[in-house]
Amino acid sequence: MKKKITWMLSILLVMIFSFPAVIANTSENLPKFVDHAQVLSKDKGEKLNETLQKISKQQKMDVVIVTTNEMKGKTPTQYADDYFEDNGYGQGSHHDGILFLIDMQNRNWAISTEGEGIRTFTDAGQAYIEQQCKPYLSDGKYEKAFYKFADLCEEFIIQARKGKPFDQNNLPKHVSFFVYIIEVVVCFVIALCIGWYRKSKLKTVVKQADALDYMESGSMNMVNSRDVFLNKTITTRVIPKNTSSGGSSTHQSSSGRTHGGSSGSF
Repeated sequence: MKKKITWMLSILLVMIFSFPAVIANTSENLPKFVDHAQVLSKDKGEKLNETLQKISKQQKMDVVIVTTNEMKGKTPTQYADDYFEDNGYGQGSHHDGILFLIDMQNRNWAISTEGEGIRTFTDAGQAYIEQQCKPYLSDGKYEKAFYKFADLCEEFIIQARKGKPFDQNNLPKHVSFFVYIIEVVVCFVIALCIGWYRKSKLKTVVKQADALDYMESGSMNMVNSRDVFLNKTITTRVIPKNTSSGGSSTHQSSSGRTHGGSSGSF
């Protein structure tokens, strides 16, 4: 009996002392910006990591950026999937999160999503994120590319929580302030030109005091009127249906877990 009690107490003590270690091993304590390729300075990297940590904590979904110079014989997609899994990223039981991999050696990129991240970042959504970030990557403006990715991820997560993730027919519309100002100025100039042109055509017009002054005498003498139905024209057109369902395509990682994602070069 004493042996049994001692054995149970030992198990209880192990569980008690192991519990903090389990908590400490959650993804909340993992760095969200891992700069193996040393793309950013230490200060800039730490600041970016704080931003990603904040987004990940508030949105309850890991948003991770990793740079590397060594792919270890893997494709960008394989590397991104394995890095996400092997380092314990992903929140909750379904490992919700997204990882953005930058392969500096081969100038490739890859996105890996898992759990709720698969539904949040659809194929069309990932293509949109690529369009927004790729120009910065191509120009060597990596810090801007990373912050753009972080901002878009937060926007996509918030939108998905509303029940309608960004997809083919529901992508965000971003217009820069500079473009907005140009559009306003152009519209104003066009309106001004039209107004000036119409005003110039009215120089010979003299204001009259009575509406009858605008009618030519004897020009109209209606003695009888009636409505006559002549014909009817019906125009029809076929509205094309959207044959693509959108959503996210998935694949299996080397461990057998399900991931979404995409990849390309810059």
